[in-house]
Formats: sequence, C-alpha cells, structure tokens
Amino acid sequence: MLGSLGVTNYAQPCSVCRDDDSTIALRDILVKHSKFGLGSIVVDDEETIWVKRRDFLRLLDVCTSELGVRYLDSAQGYQKSEEAIGLWLQGKDKRYREKLIIGSKVTRKPMDREAVNRIGRESLQKLDCDVIDIYWTHSYDSVTPVLETYRGFNDLVEAEVIREVGICNVNPQQIVEILSTCRKHGLRSPTCVQNEFNLLNFKAEQVTTRLCLNEGLNYMAFSPLAGGILTGKYKFDGPLPADSRWDAWQKTRGLPSYWNAQCFNSMARLAEKSAELGVSMAGLALAWCKYRPDVSTTLLGPKHTGHLDAVRDALNTLLTGAQLQEITDMFS
Repeated sequence: MLGSLGVTNYAQPCSVCRDDDSTIALRDILVKHSKFGLGSIVVDDEETIWVKRRDFLRLLDVCTSELGVRYLDSAQGYQKSEEAIGLWLQGKDKRYREKLIIGSKVTRKPMDREAVNRIGRESLQKLDCDVIDIYWTHSYDSVTPVLETYRGFNDLVEAEVIREVGICNVNPQQIVEILSTCRKHGLRSPTCVQNEFNLLNFKAEQVTTRLCLNEGLNYMAFSPLAGGILTGKYKFDGPLPADSRWDAWQKTRGLPSYWNAQCFNSMARLAEKSAELGVSMAGLALAWCKYRPDVSTTLLGPKHTGHLDAVRDALNTLLTGAQLQEITDMFS
C-alpha cells in the first residue's frame, strides 16, 4: 500500500525543494525555520500539570528572542493557548511576526468541511494574526470521509486563512490515504507531519519518517522527552512524582508502552553518556533529536523558563556521527 503513491528515490530531490506551485509557499516558510519549535501544550491557570498563562508569555519571549525559536505550535484543544499567543503578538510589530511560523490545529470531531472552515476562522481570530502558516488536523478522523475534511482545508487555503496543511498523530497508511485523496481531487496536500518522536519510540516511527522523506513531507517531532521520562526524573519501580504529567496521565491514559525495564536500563546508559559529555540527560536527548536528518523541527513542551536549560544544553552540544549512532544504539 505504501508504494501506491509512486514514492521517489531517496537520492532524488524531495518535493518540498522543487519549484512547483504546491510547494513554493512552504519553502518560503521553511527558510525561517529553526530546529526547535515551542509547543503550547495546554495553557491553564487551574491545572498544575499545565502551563500558566504568565509562564507561557515569558516562554514565548525567551524562546523567540534568546533561543532562536521560530515555530509556535497551538491547537483548538489547548484551552487558552491561541488567545495567549494572540495577546503576546499584540506587543510585537509586523516585522517580528514575519519572522515567525504560527501553527494551530482543529481538534474536535467530526472534521467535516463546515466545521474545519468555521474552527479555522475562529483560531485565526483568537491568534489575532494575519494568517495561520500551518493548520493541522490534531488526529485522524475515522468517521468523516477524508475528501470532506480536506475540502475544508482547501477552502481555508483559497480564502488565505491558512497557508499550508499539516497532519498530526497519523500512521503511514493514513498519510498515504490523505495524500492520495488530495492529489486525486486537486486539493492542497499536507506538507507536514507531526508525531511523537523520541529515543524511546523512534523505532516505531521509522516507516513514517521514511515515508515523509520520500514524499518531501517535513516531519515535526513532539514529546522529544517522552513527557519528561527522558529527563531522568522518573524511576521504573518508584512512585511517580506528585503533580508530574505522568502522575496525572496514568489515571486517564495509563503509562506508555515504552515504560519498561529495558527502556529504563537504556536511560541509565544515556545518563552515563550525558555525564561523560558534561550535558544534562534532557539536553542530550534533545540534541539527539536536533541531529536527526529525518526530523525537521523538534517541538519543546516546557512548563516554565527553568525547563529551557535543557534546550540551551542541546543547542551547545556538538555530536559526532559516531556519538549520534552510539546514543541511537542504546535504544535500538
């Protein structure tokens, strides 16, 4: 099934690099891209596991002015995230906005044509900006026909509400179905994929990342620290830290499949390597993502500016090809 699109040879130029009308807009956006983007998560002053608005506004300032972040990620389902970005943008001039790439997502289902159009315009109003650079489906809608959903996205492109289309939390078969449908009907095809990607799950994503490379899709990695697991704060057989994300999440979603003794043994080796290199364990895990050729942008999920120390570590860490392979092998 994956071969049904007639995927190109890896040695050939990917579609995002070619001068055809369907990819020029994204290419223009990507010249401003940074290796790290700021993932908004949920902005909520009531829930302790999420980001408070004042902290998020400070994160926006530090990430864009000090750490070179250019991509800001939001979503309909991230509570007050879109409004917070809009409030922050009010204090910036037009030239500052032009340096940024702003993305948001339609979260609620069903994602029919009318809903996508309506929610996209609502998101633009909340973000209080000229256009949404990349507008994503937050997940695959198994109920609504693909053609119905992406006609809605195509409407938004033609109305200049959004520039590009992205898809999140998708598997290879779903990517193929969406691309095939859009191409068959002359609709704007997705140009970006956003999935969970980190040292603990990258093996499960290899088919997806290979497909993205073949199809010229930019792959954005979210949860590069696996919800904080790769910081070393969790112990396999120990109690979960109070008010931590996994302490809250395990009650509703359970612990992830990679929560096992083998992965925690691999993390012990990663901790030894980080100590050898003089970098934090989280910083080394982020640096590994930064150097991955199949990842265009890694999305950060900090709760406050103190979490950005790991990003500084990653930006200042140089890894040789041998070191990158050594780290990869620890989790292979």
